[in-house]
Amino acid sequence: PNLLAGRVATEVQTWIDKQGQGPEAREKMAEAADVLRRVAAVMRTVQAEQTQAPNQERQEL
Repeated sequence: PNLLAGRVATEVQTWIDKQGQGPEAREKMAEAADVLRRVAAVMRTVQAEQTQAPNQERQEL
């Protein structure tokens, strides 16, 4: 997940650099930030599930 997060951050920064300034750009940035927050939440959930899965398997044994 960390490698993926780094790649996403790089892509987003490239996209931001191309957007320029002005009200439309700020609106797009706000939308992008919202999407990134959702992506980050999903990545945290996946990471948590991956760390819990081995523990649950051990408990079942």
